[in-house]
Amino acid sequence: MNEKKLAACFMLLEYATIGVVLTVGSRLLDGMSSRCFGFRFLGVTLVVIGVTLLIMVYIACATIDLAPGLALAKSLCCSVPLLVVLVTLGIFALKVSSKGGGKSLPGRSYDEYHVESYSKWMYNKVNDTYNWERYYKKVLVKHHVCKKFDTLDEFHKRKLSHFEACCCKPPEDCNFNYTSPTIWVKQENGNYTNNDCNRWDNVPTTLCFNCQSCKAAFLQDLKSNWFQAGVILVLLAAKQLLLVTCFLCKLCHDK
Repeated sequence: MNEKKLAACFMLLEYATIGVVLTVGSRLLDGMSSRCFGFRFLGVTLVVIGVTLLIMVYIACATIDLAPGLALAKSLCCSVPLLVVLVTLGIFALKVSSKGGGKSLPGRSYDEYHVESYSKWMYNKVNDTYNWERYYKKVLVKHHVCKKFDTLDEFHKRKLSHFEACCCKPPEDCNFNYTSPTIWVKQENGNYTNNDCNRWDNVPTTLCFNCQSCKAAFLQDLKSNWFQAGVILVLLAAKQLLLVTCFLCKLCHDK
């Protein structure tokens, strides 16, 4: 394979990698939780880096006919920062999203979530009252995450989303009396060990949006998005390292 074909092949693979980076970044910025203040930096960083590298590879592509060796060198240079960024962001995303998850309930088709089970970094973000009230809670209320059900039986058997299970109803251990999907009557003189029981309110814009369980649901949504992104970024980094190594070996062999 001559130098021009080698450069063209490498750039084509670079475009594919950059395309995946831009797609992951865009999906994060489209997610309900991952586009919120304090968490959107991952998506923004990926989009900015993707666009920057796209421009740099395009410039290198413009010189491929006149100086294929120089074009290949430029592309390889672009791969170094891309590799470093992918590894750093991928490992960080995996580290902070590796903890947490739902707890199954007997006789229910949905899980409950507990904010303490998630990483300390995520926990501190949502447990900040100012951030929760100003940013995260508003997003959940705005997107109308609480849906309506006809009967209690349907409510229990339907596969609820983590938001519906933790923000739209009181926790199971509250044992409130069901009236409708968003109206639950507290027991008189109830002595609740779970503070979320006291936070519940039948007002549609309140419900359990102030509950710790709702914060856990928010983190579960974030965990899902970030963990998936982290896996993709680490795999891309491994692929990028292999790609650069192969092309460097090829260049050395040709010389």
